[in-house]
Amino acid sequence: MGQHKHKTSSIPDGVFADPTVLVNSEASPLNVRSPQRRSGILRLPPPPKVSEESLITSTPGAHSPGKTSSEVAFTIKGRRVRAWLTSVGLNLIPTSASWWTPWAHWYHPPDCIPFEEILSACARNRPSMLPCKALHQHLIVYTFKRQRRKRCEWKPCRIVLKSQDAEMVQEWAMRINIVLRTESQRPTNLLVVLNPYGGARKARKIWRKKAQPVFLLAGIKCTVVETQRAEHAKEIVTGLSLSELQSFDGFVAVGGDGLFQEILNGLLAIRGTGGQAGQVAAHLRLGHIPAGSTDAVAYSLNGCRSQYTAAVHIALGDRTPLDVMRIDMSSGEHRYAVCVASYGYMGDLMRTSERLRFLGPVRYGLAGAWTLLRGAAYEAKVSYLPCDMMGGAQPRECRAACNVCAPALPSRDVGDTAAFMTSSRKSLAQDGWVHRQGRFKSIMAVVTCCRSDMSTRGLSPHGHLCDGRLHLLLVHATSRLHYLRFLASIPREGVRPGRFPFVEVVDCTAVHLLPEGMQSCWNADGELLPDNEVTMKVHRGLADVFARGIE
Repeated sequence: MGQHKHKTSSIPDGVFADPTVLVNSEASPLNVRSPQRRSGILRLPPPPKVSEESLITSTPGAHSPGKTSSEVAFTIKGRRVRAWLTSVGLNLIPTSASWWTPWAHWYHPPDCIPFEEILSACARNRPSMLPCKALHQHLIVYTFKRQRRKRCEWKPCRIVLKSQDAEMVQEWAMRINIVLRTESQRPTNLLVVLNPYGGARKARKIWRKKAQPVFLLAGIKCTVVETQRAEHAKEIVTGLSLSELQSFDGFVAVGGDGLFQEILNGLLAIRGTGGQAGQVAAHLRLGHIPAGSTDAVAYSLNGCRSQYTAAVHIALGDRTPLDVMRIDMSSGEHRYAVCVASYGYMGDLMRTSERLRFLGPVRYGLAGAWTLLRGAAYEAKVSYLPCDMMGGAQPRECRAACNVCAPALPSRDVGDTAAFMTSSRKSLAQDGWVHRQGRFKSIMAVVTCCRSDMSTRGLSPHGHLCDGRLHLLLVHATSRLHYLRFLASIPREGVRPGRFPFVEVVDCTAVHLLPEGMQSCWNADGELLPDNEVTMKVHRGLADVFARGIE
C-alpha cells in the first residue's frame, strides 16, 4: 500500500506564526496544473515511455559537480526521488517514470537547489495517519521561488522531503546548515532602524510579518531601534561605538527612501572621521526593507517593492556597489543621495505634500495636481560637466551581473582626505563645464534608474547602479498640456532623449545650479534641502548594499 496522501503542516516553533508569511507545506517551486476533466470523468495523460536510466541521464542534475554524500531516496508529495549533496547544492532526480497519485504526474521538483538560494534546513518528525506506518521524518528546505512573469519578485517556498530514516534526515539538515554558515558573505548580526511614522505607518507590521521571520529562519541576530524624529537615524548610526560597529555586518532601513538616506549619511560621516571606525564602516552594507510612500531605493535595487524579496537578498548576503551623489549647498552643508535630486515641479510637489502628511500616501496625488495647475517655471543657470557615452554602445538597462557595473570596485576610502569628503564645489575649477540658462519646469539629477510604482522602468531607464555618472534631465518651460503629456509618458517609458522637444537629457558627472528670481526648492530622495544653490557630484561605488541587481 502506498503512503497516505494526507500531509501535516510543519512550521518551526515561534517562526512564521502568521500564515501569510509562509506558503502552505504543500507549496512547490513550480505551479501544479490541474488535470483535465471530460464528461465528468477524470482523464490523465499516459506516463511517458522512458526507462529509468534514460530519465536520469537526461536530467540536468546528473551533470552537477561531484557528490559530497551518497544517494538517498526521499518522497516529495508521493513521488520518489533520489537526492544527494554536492559542493553547489541539493540535487533531486525522479527514480521512476510512474506515479501512484493522480497529481504527482504534474509535480516536478527542481533538479538542483543551490546552497546560495537556501535560507536554512531543519528536520521534523510527523506521525503517519496509518497505524502500520512509522514516524515520517521530514527534511524541510526553506528557499524561495521566482514569479513566472516577474522573476525579480520572489515568494517563500519550502520543500518537504519525506523519509523514515531519522538519523539520515538529521545528518543532512546539519550538513546543509553547516555549509550555509560557512558562506562568509551572509550576515549574522544586523542593526535594524525602523521608522514607524513613514508612509502608511505600517513599518512595524511589515517588519514583524515580512522581514523578521526571514531573518529568524536564516539565524540572523537583529537589534531593532525605532526613530522618533527627523535625522534620528543618522544620530543612531554616528553614536555607535567602535565595538558596536565591529559587531554588526550591516544596517537595514525599514521605512522610506528618507530613512535609507539618513543611515547612509551617518555611515559616510563615520568613514569621514577615518581611523579604525572609518575602516570598519567602509565594509558595512546597507539594506532597504520598503515601508515608505515610494520606496525608489528598494525598487531600483531589486526591481520590485516586495518586502520579502528585499529581506531574502539581505539574508543571503548579496552585495553590489552603489553610486552616491554628494550635494553641497552654498551654506556649507552637504548631504548624500542615491536616487534623484529634483528642483522645480518635484520640489514644489514635495513641499506641498509635507503640509498634507496627515493624509498619508494619497497626499502625493493631490499635491501633484495642485502643482501642475500652478504651472510654475523658474529662472536658473544650470552648469554640468559632461561625460562620454560608454564605448559608443547602445544603452542597456541595468540587470544582475551587469557588464557596465561589474568592472566597478567598491570605494573603501576613509578620512577627511577621501574624495567623497571633498566639496563638490571644487570641481567648478575644472575645464569643460557646459552652461544652460533659461526658464525650467523641472530639473532632475538622477543617480540610478530611480524606479517606483509610478515609473516601473525608472525616470532614467538606462541608468545603472554603479556607472559613475548622473543623468541630468532639463525640462524647459512649456504649457500645462505639454507638461502633462510629459508626465503621462514617464510610467510607460521613463524619460527618453528626443521624445519631447522641450526635454533635454545629458550624461554628466557633476551639476551646479544657480537660481534666479522666484525660487522652488530641492527634493533629494524625498527630503527637502534648506538651500537652493547647490553643486552635485557623483562618486562611483561609494556604498555597498544588500542587492544583486534586477534579475
